[in-house]
Amino acid sequence: MVESTHPKLEAANASLKPTTVPELLSKEQVANLLGVTVRTVNNLMAKRKIPFVRLTGRIVKIPADALCDSLRRQLHHSKAQLTQ
Repeated sequence: MVESTHPKLEAANASLKPTTVPELLSKEQVANLLGVTVRTVNNLMAKRKIPFVRLTGRIVKIPADALCDSLRRQLHHSKAQLTQ
């Protein structure tokens, strides 16, 4: 942010929000968060139950925000099944 004493520039700077890059998690980190094994994470990825990004043939990352959204959708889906 640029420091300024001009009121219009100060207002413009105050409205700027820093750009954030979504955190990318490893399969090991996701396994620890969910309390499961890395093999289970691999199975969930294969079934497209959790989102992932393949950076290379061997490097896979899971966006934290997309993982949370995916888990929320599955939770709501599970609740709907229980009420039927």
